Parts: sequence; C-alpha cells; structure tokens
Amino acid sequence: ALRRGLPSWTAALLHAESRRRARGRSTLAAGLFHLACARADGSLWTAGAGLTEEQLRRECLTLGMRRLGEAELRAIAGHGDAVDARRFVTSVFPRRVPGLAGVRVVGVSARWMHTVCVTDSGAVYSFGRGEFGRLGHGNGRDLSVPRRVEALRHVVATDVAAGTAHTVVVGADGRAWSFGQGTHGRLGHGNEARQLLPKRVDAALGGERREPRFVRASAGHAHTLLVAADGSAFACGWGADGQLGQGTLRSLAVVRRVGGLEGHRVAAASAGSTHSLFVTEKGAVLACGRGQSPAQLAPGAR
Repeated sequence: ALRRGLPSWTAALLHAESRRRARGRSTLAAGLFHLACARADGSLWTAGAGLTEEQLRRECLTLGMRRLGEAELRAIAGHGDAVDARRFVTSVFPRRVPGLAGVRVVGVSARWMHTVCVTDSGAVYSFGRGEFGRLGHGNGRDLSVPRRVEALRHVVATDVAAGTAHTVVVGADGRAWSFGQGTHGRLGHGNEARQLLPKRVDAALGGERREPRFVRASAGHAHTLLVAADGSAFACGWGADGQLGQGTLRSLAVVRRVGGLEGHRVAAASAGSTHSLFVTEKGAVLACGRGQSPAQLAPGAR
C-alpha cells in the first residue's frame, strides 16, 4: 500500500530517491519501457512505463521494430515467467524482482531495455535485452531474471551506469569497467569493438600520466562520462554535438578530461543522448552538447 501523503507510485519512487540520495548512488532509474527502484530494505522493484498499446506500437515503430515480442518484454521486466509481460509494460504497478534473495541492492541504473544494479557487497547484477553484450555475460542473450556479472566478481563495485547499448561499472579501487556496444568509442578502450565481457577503461590511452580515481559514472546513448575523486570529469564516445566537452565535434575512443571545468569540482555528471550535464560541489550546473529543447541544456546553467 502507498504511504499516507503520497498520491501515486511515481511519487513514492521519487520520495524513496530523495531520502537516499545522500548515499551517492542512484536508487531510482527509468528505462524506455520500465522504471526500477532499489528500496531501503535492499529489494529491487520494477514497474512498467504505463504505455498504452498504441503508444507501445508507436515507440516500436520509432525504433525500427515492428513490435516487441513477449520474450523481449519479459526480459525488460526482470520477473521471468511470473508476469504477463505486455500487461506489465502497460501497467504502473510495481513488482518485486525475483532472483535476488540474500542480497541487498543499493544502486540501480536503467536505460532503454536493460537494467544493472549493485549490492551492498559490491556485486553487479544485470537483466534485460542482452544485444551487443550490454549485460556483461559474454554473449548477447536476453535475461528475464537478474544474474550476477561473474567477470566482475573480483571487483567491489560502487557505481553502475546503463547506457542505451553499453554499461559502465566503477569499483572501490577507482577503476572503471565497460562492456557492450563499442561504436563511436563509447567504451573508452581506444577502438570501436564490441565488448561482451567487462574490460577496464585505461585513462593512459587518453594521455593521462596518473591514473584517475573514478567515483561516479553515467552512460548516455553513445557516450560515457566519468567523475574522478579530485573533482575532474572525463568523457568518451560520440561527440558530434559537443557533448564530450572537448571544444570540438569529434568523437573519442579514449577517455579524456572535459574542458571548461577549471575552478570547479564536479560531484556528479549525467550523459543524455546529445548533451551532458555536470553538477559541482557548490551546486552549479554546467552543460554542453545539443538540446532538443531549450530546457534540456538548463537555462541559467554555465
């Protein structure tokens, strides 16, 4: 039941996020067809986007797909065979995600059609559409229930970020790992190769003499942002709209420091489709890239 004073499940999810924001991890995430929320008790819940059948059909056509089948929708939901997947996507009623017994989820990220989460012990789990290897299990298969990313068992993860077709993980040791679609260099590995298993992001490829200690990550449509402990920010991937903050419109296959941040200590960053936002420790918002609307680049932001 909803807590008294909260008019909707959306309000409830936002309330949960505001209470836990100080922990430094996202606990509320939105994909194309679903929402995901890590609750205070460590459970993970997902809800559909509340699309009508007509909206779902239109979204599929926009994405170049005739329709999404039951198996694909079931993977997005993360509930295995326990739900009517099409009804889930058209509903907004949250359901607890099975397959996570004995673990406490403390952070979650979702984008487009997959979800990745991190537990209090630093384990990483993923589910959803597996195309391009974005789930990190060494293949492109979909997963309708969460599965631990075994290739990261040696990593104590502190932050996770789901992009449209790739995923980024930050470890407690300050290293970053990425996997999935590699076009435009979004993985930061110095090439555009697809990566089916997690691979460490090497900042030395971008000219850094000292390895940055990464603490936060954000994955956009085709670019990646990383925030370091010293308040600097790094970017790689698609840069045709200036979203990498390099002063050029070129894409980068290696992570490189974002320009224009001198005198600022970045606390968080968010990668959109064609723009990037940076929040400083003093609360200032800085933006770069192209906005679909004036509001997307935060009027008044520097």
